[in-house]
Amino acid sequence: MEAFMVPRGIPGGALAVVRERRLVYARSYGLADREKGIAATPETLFRIASLSKPITAVAILKLVDQGRLALDSPAWKILALEPPAAANRTSTVAPARHGLRCATFSITQAGGTARRASTPCFRASRSRTT
Repeated sequence: MEAFMVPRGIPGGALAVVRERRLVYARSYGLADREKGIAATPETLFRIASLSKPITAVAILKLVDQGRLALDSPAWKILALEPPAAANRTSTVAPARHGLRCATFSITQAGGTARRASTPCFRASRSRTT
């Protein structure tokens, strides 16, 4: 972990290994908050950028293959949530989200962030020469 983190300027991270549904290893590295000098712990929450998109897509498609879910299933119902009221003009949810379906989550998007250059996980590793 440290050999990966240091050249990329990543201040902190955590690693967990699960085997047969049991946590067998958990360790943290570096700092959770660089400015305050707070050490990372195995419980520290970190930004994972868009890593969850392909994980979610694979999980949904596995459930579809098993016949336990359909891509046109309404996501709000599966999540046991009420969709925002279509008549609610103060809703901050985009109109397309009212009819959100599982297929929406199974499509990996080529998204992005304007902060890529300032986010350590998006910086290219630079070899240092002296």
